[in-house]
Amino acid sequence: MSFSFRLGNADPSLSRIQPEKKIKPKLFFVVEGAETERIYVQELKNEFENKILGDVICLDRIDKHRSNQLYIVTLIDTYFKSLSSLDSKIIQKINLLRDEILLEDTITEDFLNEKLSEIKGLVDSKIYQDLFGKVNLEDGSDPLEVLNAFVELQNFSKGFDQILILIDRDKQSFKASQYEKVMAISEAQGYKLGVSNPCFELFLFLHLNDIKGLDKRKLRKNSLVKNDLRYTAYVLKEELKKHSKSFNSKSDYDANFIVSKFHNLDKNIKLSKIVTDPKDLKDKMGTSVYEIIKPYL
Repeated sequence: MSFSFRLGNADPSLSRIQPEKKIKPKLFFVVEGAETERIYVQELKNEFENKILGDVICLDRIDKHRSNQLYIVTLIDTYFKSLSSLDSKIIQKINLLRDEILLEDTITEDFLNEKLSEIKGLVDSKIYQDLFGKVNLEDGSDPLEVLNAFVELQNFSKGFDQILILIDRDKQSFKASQYEKVMAISEAQGYKLGVSNPCFELFLFLHLNDIKGLDKRKLRKNSLVKNDLRYTAYVLKEELKKHSKSFNSKSDYDANFIVSKFHNLDKNIKLSKIVTDPKDLKDKMGTSVYEIIKPYL
């Protein structure tokens, strides 16, 4: 262990040796959805910010009409490649344009198009297409999602900070070949994959209980069952009711209460006898979200 010495008027030989304050890594949480995962991660930050996490930054997918786990993983690589290829003065100009958008009282489509045109004039066409090609203002896409990610990732220290990616093993939108590519990219770049099969609500449920009493076939299939809720979300809602808590929708649920039960995860995962390795989660039910977070607790 290294030490720092506090010097004063006293004899240096009598000065108390103080342990050097440990610097925490920044955790960059990349979330597939704009609602459920973001809400959870923000509550996780609030609960543990004095203990573990350093900085937590959520990056949502940009294409609002696309749920493609491979896309969000390759998007992270795009940010890093763009940052490494651009001159620092250009990066600073892009940062200032982001700030101008944040400071604007009334953000119109014309205003955003103006800022995007300015960015287009700063970078080559490939970088612009890679970063903003999926942004469609008419469909409600938000270029700030790109710009915020671009700015925040400038603070990433490779080899010390960590990218944690939260994705669902949704077989309808996540083909087997895409899964293999996600695994390959993550292993090559050192990204940590928090995969939930079938979905993130399973991970949330495990804060409260194990799954021994649930219908495993229905869990795996995760079909719509009631009030536009899939089975996993439905059983989570019912479990929360036992505690007089709510799950009204993916964007409206009691994340604070769920995070307060984080300490139950290890026990409930073991009792549930589910897999926790991303390689196994390609075809088997389980979650690796807890596995990638717990080293920082």
